[in-house]
Amino acid sequence: MDFVHFWGVFSRWWWLVAATVFIAVMGSLVVSKRTTPVYQSSTRLLVNEGQSSGTTTYDDFLTSQNLAATYIEFLHGTPLLQEVVSSLRLPYSTNHLDQNTNGQVIRNTPIIEITVQDTNRARTPRIADQLGQALIKSVQDLQAVRTRAAVSQTQQQLNALSGSIADLTSQLDRLRRIVPADANTLASIDAVQNSLTQDQASYAQLLNTQEQMAIAQAQAASTLTVVAPAALPTSPVEPNTKRNLVLAAVAGFLLGFAIALLVDVVDTHVRGPEGVRRRLAPYSA
Repeated sequence: MDFVHFWGVFSRWWWLVAATVFIAVMGSLVVSKRTTPVYQSSTRLLVNEGQSSGTTTYDDFLTSQNLAATYIEFLHGTPLLQEVVSSLRLPYSTNHLDQNTNGQVIRNTPIIEITVQDTNRARTPRIADQLGQALIKSVQDLQAVRTRAAVSQTQQQLNALSGSIADLTSQLDRLRRIVPADANTLASIDAVQNSLTQDQASYAQLLNTQEQMAIAQAQAASTLTVVAPAALPTSPVEPNTKRNLVLAAVAGFLLGFAIALLVDVVDTHVRGPEGVRRRLAPYSA
């Protein structure tokens, strides 16, 4: 078989090919029109790793990228998804929302892109934005837990020192009321006074440490900032009617031409001089 033969088949059966293409295109059009449209919207968040020194280095940039990849995993957590479903009163489960939510880190940046698909055009960007806000809150809560743990430990030490200072102050007051004070009393007063001075110094130092620690944690805490809110989609991503029609036309053409070839093979009718020559070719050889 060569090009001339294929062209001859197409010339004889072009109407069959055209009919197959027409049926495939119309079928694709009907299916596309009956398919529920799906809309897509995305929001972007910037991950900024805080710097205790106030300067940003390349290592800090890499850390922000790694944090972005970690934060994406939070998007698939049931508590976060449930918060979004409840706050927006979505008519489906957290599992459905998870399946229609995608998070990715924009290449070579510490930016997270959250993409959502939904059948409601107006609701789609609200879901994306709400997921972004829920993710920000989750990160803040996680950092707050770590901060509270450190502050709580320091506060326990401050409370212990405060109680010790109160006891030593009370002892010192009682000793100073003893008149006349003998050598043992004076020695006790000096010992208690020294202990009180040490505890007061430790208390002041620990209090300053607590304040500095809070400042350092605030500076070093990573933050998530919305840099691109979700926009209202202008057209659905599914079904892609134009793409479906093109694919249907190509498939219809291939199927129609295949049917034409098959029909031409089994067809025993002789049409015109070319048909006669083709039939007699085996014998003339």
